[in-house]
Amino acid sequence: MRSILRGFRNSYRSKGRAALVTLLLGVSVGIVITMLQVSTSVSRNADELKRNIQTLVEVRAAGATAMGRGVEPLDEDAAEQILQVPGIRSVEKYLYVRKVDNTKKFSVSVVAGIEPITSELRVNSHGEVGTPRLTKGRGFNPSDENGLSALVGEVYAEQNALDVGSTLALGDFSLEVIGIFDSGFVFGNNQAFVPLKVAQELAYQEGYIPSLDRLSQVFVTAQSVDRVDSVEKAIRNELGDAVDVLSGQKNVFLASEGLSSIQSSSFIGALLALVVAGLMVFFTMVLVTRERTREIGLLKALGASNAILARRLLTESVLLTASGGLGGLVVAWFGLSVYARSWTSIKFGLIESPLSFTSAASILLACVALGALGSLYPILRSRGLDPLSILREE
Repeated sequence: MRSILRGFRNSYRSKGRAALVTLLLGVSVGIVITMLQVSTSVSRNADELKRNIQTLVEVRAAGATAMGRGVEPLDEDAAEQILQVPGIRSVEKYLYVRKVDNTKKFSVSVVAGIEPITSELRVNSHGEVGTPRLTKGRGFNPSDENGLSALVGEVYAEQNALDVGSTLALGDFSLEVIGIFDSGFVFGNNQAFVPLKVAQELAYQEGYIPSLDRLSQVFVTAQSVDRVDSVEKAIRNELGDAVDVLSGQKNVFLASEGLSSIQSSSFIGALLALVVAGLMVFFTMVLVTRERTREIGLLKALGASNAILARRLLTESVLLTASGGLGGLVVAWFGLSVYARSWTSIKFGLIESPLSFTSAASILLACVALGALGSLYPILRSRGLDPLSILREE
């Protein structure tokens, strides 16, 4: 027991050495954790992401742009007709109202009307549909279906001096901002989501639509990938040449390529970082033993047994690697927090809680085990040291 307590004290006796070892191990462990977490996150989300993209079908008026502009908008009855098509899981209605203010840096903004309960937040830019994430406040809930609430992007909020709880004035409407989101790109962040009825009334007042029952586009989610083709054909048969029906097969390929690249690079990087961390622990323990050769010789000359030395070295190794593990958790938390706000994370929907308690505990246990393993060499080496030879060399 006494040798273990001395091991505790000796681990941090040399503050410079302990700090250097903790820093190096912390950085290595943090890189390993970050890359493994990213790789695991990609694997877990890949199938679901592909399924979501593959099953998404966009319907808009024939000849309309990605924002539904350029032609007579869809009649809301079109959404009801689409609902009759077999093989559909959900139908989401959208109406985009384009706003221009040349006095602002980003002069073009968009107010997107959706049905708060049945439609997701999908920002639309140049034909690319993205799902933003909430950074402040809350999202829509059932109480907002017929209310006056709004969700705004970060750029929209900044340009209009809005925050959660602020009032957004649109035409004759005063809406409460309940949340702020980040889409990962500037134009997407210069959008605001409001209840569909509010957007329709606003668009009608400003002359964008001829009547209140109009839509810019409808997003249809098929029940499965196998049903996409039949759903597309059925929608075309139901609505004829009045609509363009677009599926996400191109996006599926791009997303698959992107995910594979992220997953491969993260996994390879994690393996390399793991090897580096293991070698660092090994050589750190070797260097510690070389530095302590005279001390070990003195202890053996004074009668310290190999068991006492082994317990002391094992304690020091475990403590140093545990310190490195704690430092690694800090590095990993910071790295994963930065990654969670990155373009790839937002685009591919890989946002998760940076580190759970279970993950953190597992990582610390792994570091302790690695420290114990790394101490085997110095422990075995100390057993064969001759104290008289060491003292003569000194």
